[in-house]
Amino acid sequence: ACKKVPGLRWADFQVTDNSCRKIEQFPLESEIERDASILRLDLEKLENDVEIGLYGIPTEINAIETDLQRDIRVIEKAIEKEEKEIQDDLGKFFGGLFGKK
Repeated sequence: ACKKVPGLRWADFQVTDNSCRKIEQFPLESEIERDASILRLDLEKLENDVEIGLYGIPTEINAIETDLQRDIRVIEKAIEKEEKEIQDDLGKFFGGLFGKK
């Protein structure tokens, strides 16, 4: 594998005890605070979304209902117009068929 001996000596290595740092050195508390802060922000956003839903949805429903009522009135008027035209056409047809006097 290695044809040449690397130029290292034991004196070049640093001796360690392979122990872990003390727990106080880890930023665990700040991580927990950061996570809690994120959760608080998420809860606030959720509360805002719920409020928007509670107040926004009825407004949207009312707008849709108004649009539907307007569309229904337009359709009813169109049907009434068609009915009148059909009645007029039938009156002319049957009047001509039986001969009005």
